[in-house]
Amino acid sequence: MGAPSNYPREGAGFGTARAPGGDFADIGRAWAIITADLGQWVLVSLVTLLIYFVFAVPVQFINAVLLGNMRGNEATGFVASSVLSMLTSIVPVTIYTALFASMALMGRRASYGEPVGIADLFATLPQLLPLMGVSLLVTLITLIGYILCIIPGLIAYALFGLATIVCADQKLPVMASLQWCLDRVRPHIWPMLGLVIVASIVAGVGVLLCGVGILITLPIYPIVLGLTYDRFVPLRPVAYANAPFPNP
Repeated sequence: MGAPSNYPREGAGFGTARAPGGDFADIGRAWAIITADLGQWVLVSLVTLLIYFVFAVPVQFINAVLLGNMRGNEATGFVASSVLSMLTSIVPVTIYTALFASMALMGRRASYGEPVGIADLFATLPQLLPLMGVSLLVTLITLIGYILCIIPGLIAYALFGLATIVCADQKLPVMASLQWCLDRVRPHIWPMLGLVIVASIVAGVGVLLCGVGILITLPIYPIVLGLTYDRFVPLRPVAYANAPFPNP
C-alpha cells in the first residue's frame, strides 16, 4: 500500500463526466495539484532539471569541440553544425520527453487523490525508444509548421501535444500514437491550441522569478496535458474526478 496522499479524494465535479478537449480550468486544477503537495513537485522539478542537464551539458561540450574542428568552410560549417546539433540533442530531449510524460501521468493520478512519488518520475523509461520516435516526429512536424508562417506550427504543437503521453500510457507504437491524436484531438483543435499556448506561458513565468520559480511552475504544463488526456481517457471510467480544486 502506498503512502497516504495529500490530495483530497474528491474534487469539484466528482462523479460527473468531463467533456474531451482543452479547458482553461485545467490550468487552475494543475496549480491546485502542485500546491497541495508543493515539496513533492519542487523535488520532481529539481530532479527533472538535474537529469536533463546531466545529459545536455556534455552534449553541448562535445558540440563545441567538434564544431571548433570544422571551422574554415562557412557553408560546410553551417550544415555540419545544424546536423550535429540535431543529432546530439536527441538524447537529452528524449530523456526530458520521458520525464515530461511521467509528470503528466503523475498529475493525472493525483487528480484522483492517488499518491504519487519521485519514483513515478521514472515509470516511462521502458518506453524510451518509442518516445524518442514520437518526440522526433512531432518536433519535425512542428518545425515544418513554424517555417510555414508559424501558425501551422502552433496548430501541430497543439494537435500532437498528447502524443508522448499516449505513447507512454497506452504503450502504443510511434505512428499509432500520432494517429490517436489525429483521430481524437483534431475535432477539438482550437480549444487545445488556446490551452497549450496559455499553459506554456503560465509554466514559463517561473523563469522570470530569478529562475528559481521554475521549480514550482515547471510541472504546470505537463500536468495540464495530463488532465486534458484524462478527458479523453479517464483513469476511472465511471467515477470522474477533477483535481482537488477547490478542496471539498
